Amino acid sequence: MVLYDPYSLYLYPWMGFNLFLGHWLLSAIVRSGLLAITHSELDITFSKLAEDKKRNVITYVLQCIFTTFALVLQLYGGTDLLFRLDDETSKAKMDAMVLSLTMVSVLYIWELVYREKIGLPLLVHHIVTLLLIQTSYVSFFDTHNIKYVRYAVLLGFHATTEQTTFMALFCFRLGLCRPYQQLMFYFSSIQAFIIKSGVTIITIILVIHDLYVKKGLDDDPTQWNWYWKVLILPLLAALYASQVYASWILYLIGKKCGRKPKPQQEQHVDGTTASEDNDSEVDANALDAFENTVNMSMFKKGTTTKRLQATVRVVQAQLRAKALSATSPGDATANEINGKRMASLVDLAVNMKKLKESSSQRDIDGKASEDGDEVSTGPQVLANPIVESTASKFARLAQLANANNKLDALPDGSSEGDDDEGFGGKENINADAADADEDASPV
Repeated sequence: MVLYDPYSLYLYPWMGFNLFLGHWLLSAIVRSGLLAITHSELDITFSKLAEDKKRNVITYVLQCIFTTFALVLQLYGGTDLLFRLDDETSKAKMDAMVLSLTMVSVLYIWELVYREKIGLPLLVHHIVTLLLIQTSYVSFFDTHNIKYVRYAVLLGFHATTEQTTFMALFCFRLGLCRPYQQLMFYFSSIQAFIIKSGVTIITIILVIHDLYVKKGLDDDPTQWNWYWKVLILPLLAALYASQVYASWILYLIGKKCGRKPKPQQEQHVDGTTASEDNDSEVDANALDAFENTVNMSMFKKGTTTKRLQATVRVVQAQLRAKALSATSPGDATANEINGKRMASLVDLAVNMKKLKESSSQRDIDGKASEDGDEVSTGPQVLANPIVESTASKFARLAQLANANNKLDALPDGSSEGDDDEGFGGKENINADAADADEDASPV
């Protein structure tokens, strides 16, 4: 039994239209409610969000409400079709299943209209779900074969089991339950992957059993059996791919929540911050220590390139960590200057090795020899780096960098392996993907 004639515009259920209007009314109520809640400064946090983020937060609330009701109706109506695999059920259970699927359909249509930004995975997920549900309706209306309703109800679990996901996204966007956000995202990611994988596998087994093994739809006078034979598996693959991608996005957001936030900066009278001063001191001390190491290595026999490279990597990692945490123009300028100093020091280390090899016969005191003018450049420029002023240090480094050949690549310290350690592009890509959660994720 079906609740309406899908081919008649006049008999199409007004219930769906009323639900659609109800979503808009409820969204306005939720917006007003969030702006009125002063606990944990929720109203301030919500009001500061961009309009597209506000709408995403509202969809999280409506998703939790309507999918929970749909899940209850789904479990009640599917006791015969899903859990007992019977081909007969009562009218009340059939009405409950159809109502649950109608709620999901209207919710997805409303969300596609209401959101300002919709990513491709989200669009694919909603379109495929709507296509499967509506074609199941029409297939059952034409054939009166209960198996089509079974497929639709089973696929409905893709949409009605995401409450934990929306709760985690709601807390993340409004800054609630910060100590538990990472756990919430990890749990929702694992739960979504397990449930969606199980539902997809069970659906594929039933489809193969009904369509290809038992051929229970071959006696159908319509052509719907061919539609399901050709399109059901590709549509399931697209739906499952979007769900796996959603689980991956949830994991990335959880990983992002696990990072320690940068401490608040104390504002000075001159406009600078305490963190800027500390960062400058740390960077300057690290670079000065590296300069001293380089200077001493010129006069210490047995120093190898590996020792210099190890020092390069340590200071380079510190500078990259500072660059990633820069939030003000002052931080960015300081990091840019320190980066230039680091490049000059790397040139210094490698060219020093070349000078050392070419001047093996030269005395440590810097006495003149046949090539003394060339070799003496190093010690003269490097004399007493600790007592030199900052300006003279920069001038000395610039002079040395211009006098020697530039490196084609940093020695072992600038390889892609640094990115794998969290200082490079891979971490930034993951953070960007996590920050665009509601635009791209099909949840």
